[in-house]
Amino acid sequence: MAPRHPGWRRVRGFSRAVEPRRAPPRFDLPCDESARRPPPFPPALHAPLAFQVLSNLDPVPDERLEDEVPYFAATPSTIVASGGPLSRAFVERLPADWEDDDVVGDSALVWLHVGASPGPRFFHSEPFPGASAGPGALANAERDCEVIACVMGAACAEEFAVGPATDDVAHPFPPAEENVRGAAQALARRSLAVEALIASGALRLESPPRWSLYLHDQTALRRFPRADRSGFHFHIRATRGSQRPLACDPRSRTGVSF
Repeated sequence: MAPRHPGWRRVRGFSRAVEPRRAPPRFDLPCDESARRPPPFPPALHAPLAFQVLSNLDPVPDERLEDEVPYFAATPSTIVASGGPLSRAFVERLPADWEDDDVVGDSALVWLHVGASPGPRFFHSEPFPGASAGPGALANAERDCEVIACVMGAACAEEFAVGPATDDVAHPFPPAEENVRGAAQALARRSLAVEALIASGALRLESPPRWSLYLHDQTALRRFPRADRSGFHFHIRATRGSQRPLACDPRSRTGVSF
């Protein structure tokens, strides 16, 4: 009897030769396993939680926001060279020590109807809430970054929980190998804890004025409320000290979110 093919297998009552299974190719970076995983989520937040208003932009009608070009992971010089007038004005108002090679710029342009929200309605401190793997998780683990942001257009400014941070809002997130549901549950638990602290008076709920440039760190707990009127909403932020790779990807008006 001739020797069997190495991939010979019995399938549903009869035998046939099949191609042996091969492991998919791996394209790993030349680093150890610990370097590939995002660092663990920090177990505690810093105190106090706050934001600081730096300056103000001149308001314009909401229709003017349609001329803005949203960017993802762009340098300030890229935004100045090809961005809209409000984006350029935002970059020009950044502090002088915010150097181009140490700052990442992001912006989003959306059309909001009454009751819609441009971002998470739960309290979060991460730039990419819920991300447990990849660049988003790495950015979430960066706790020493500083952010300057500005909200323009439809009345939907960020709401901040202001006051001393406590262990009640320091729920650690699941590690990268946990499922998405586990991360969502951790986010919900922390947000409910923050709401309870606000209800008890331990924390205050405050919002920076629209059209103002405000500074906060990567531990500030914030959320977006529902819009009370329809219109364009433009949110731009600059992050200093992040190791997130630059993409400098302009998203045109064809990519506006509705």
